[in-house]
Amino acid sequence: MTSQDDDSTIRSAAVLGASGFWGSWMVDLLVGKGVHVTGISRHDRPALPSLRKPQVSVFANLETADPATYLTSEYDAVFFLAGSASVPYSVKDPIGDLDANTRSVVRILQHLRNLTVPPRFIYASSAAVYGTSVYQPMDESHPRNPLSPYGVSKLVAEQYVSLFAHNFGVPGASVRPFSIYGPGQQKQVVFDISRRLAAGETPLRMLGSPDVSRDFVHVEDAARAMWIVAQNAELRGETFNVGSGAETTLGELAESLRNVAGSVAEVEFSGEVREGDPLHWRGDISALAALGYSPQISLLDGLTSTFEWTAGLAN
Repeated sequence: MTSQDDDSTIRSAAVLGASGFWGSWMVDLLVGKGVHVTGISRHDRPALPSLRKPQVSVFANLETADPATYLTSEYDAVFFLAGSASVPYSVKDPIGDLDANTRSVVRILQHLRNLTVPPRFIYASSAAVYGTSVYQPMDESHPRNPLSPYGVSKLVAEQYVSLFAHNFGVPGASVRPFSIYGPGQQKQVVFDISRRLAAGETPLRMLGSPDVSRDFVHVEDAARAMWIVAQNAELRGETFNVGSGAETTLGELAESLRNVAGSVAEVEFSGEVREGDPLHWRGDISALAALGYSPQISLLDGLTSTFEWTAGLAN
């Protein structure tokens, strides 16, 4: 199946978490495609000032607000990119993580269920639902054994999306991104290494093992993946991996960023693995590819733009 980017049936959309990292890029993509976007967030500060803003901005706390107070129009699609994206926070406060990543989703699904024509609902889940890989590449049927409350809350929310699609007629699907990175993200390993290299830190001492691996996907590709799912998937509660399909170790990542930065800093790893983090990840993205997706941003290009943006923060 080919992507229908040029013949969209999505004319209006709501983006929940519109001012977050991934949400900001999602808004930018939708506005660029001529979609009328309502951005729903706690503030009006996109991850990058260069990104296009929604035509309408609504401020709401999704953990406490009635969805009827912020989803006040009819939409062709609703993209959920809100909630908590922190494994350490989930370990410290599992209840808060559950409120952010599961209960708010159920409230929204229940609201959409009561509409005469429910919009398409695309949920941003996480590859954290898998836990440590049993085999690679990991497809959507890979065993789900989350290592953190964050992974559990995401998995439960996915199941609600599926249940509401099958039982209550809310067309929906979930996407499971692997390691998203890109300009505008001010946490996670790519940003952390970039920031420290830009500051001239040497030696570069890092937590973790150089052999830990991840499937890095640029945020622009991740936003496009959600668009393609909304356009082309059957929306019967399916899940789709979002990644590059390639595995990169932290040692390789640090070396690549060191080259991009033109740094000669030595890199030292502690060897410790953070609680709740799996050792190896590489996603099978064939299900998403069947809808018309392929990664467009190479790792080298993505790391270069991310480092340049990060280095500019200090200027």
